[in-house]
Amino acid sequence: MKTNKLLVIFSYPLVFFLSLFLINTQIFAGECKGAGVAITFDDTYVDSWYDARNLFSRYNAKATYFVSQPDSINAEGFSKLRRLQYWGHEIASHTLDHKGIASHYNSDPALIDDYEDEQIVPSIKKLERQALRISTFAHPFGQYTEEYNEMLKQNFIFLRATAYSNSNRPVAEVEEAFFSRENTTGLIYGVGIDNIYNNPLSEIEDGLIAAKNNNEVLILYGHKITNDEGRYHIPPSKLEDILRIAYELELEFYTISELRALCRYFYE
Repeated sequence: MKTNKLLVIFSYPLVFFLSLFLINTQIFAGECKGAGVAITFDDTYVDSWYDARNLFSRYNAKATYFVSQPDSINAEGFSKLRRLQYWGHEIASHTLDHKGIASHYNSDPALIDDYEDEQIVPSIKKLERQALRISTFAHPFGQYTEEYNEMLKQNFIFLRATAYSNSNRPVAEVEEAFFSRENTTGLIYGVGIDNIYNNPLSEIEDGLIAAKNNNEVLILYGHKITNDEGRYHIPPSKLEDILRIAYELELEFYTISELRALCRYFYE
């Protein structure tokens, strides 16, 4: 039986565009997973992140790791990051030298190009040279301005800043830390889970329940996963409790880039 070569030639593009149509149709139809949690970690604590991999796999969970100072990471560290990425976690940018927009660039609009050339482009290039896919970013110290964000949006699909709870505003009431389809800016906020933030497990659990009830995604952030005492540390036992509670609530575990599928900002 002879094959019609013209039919074969024209069928491949047709299949390709049909696939795109079906994918976009699913997104527009709201077939997204819904309520969940996005757990993120900052800086260069690669060994501690990697050592906690079994905690995440136990609950079929994943995280986003915002990496700063890539020049301080050795070959073994990059190998661990690639494996984390392979297992479904996300690797993201946290600048080249962990320099903040306010603390190091005085929030000066005239220095936006310098910030991009010195902190953003080199970070992306160094991480991508290690076969790491970079599409999201976390602001060092949570510092940002609208002018700087306009530049950053040309490089990343989401920018994560920080939100803070206090005795009068527990985690469940930190509204900006909850992501929903109504996000129209690409700017998102995380609330801290390290020792320094003084957010007890009970309040984090209330936040997870609020995400479930409101069909939103609670964004959390920490730094080093360890039993060593330290301000920017979270004990593995507390992290596991957070993962367990989210799992029992049947929340989805999202990486930051996966929030794109939930966000009207990208599809309207």
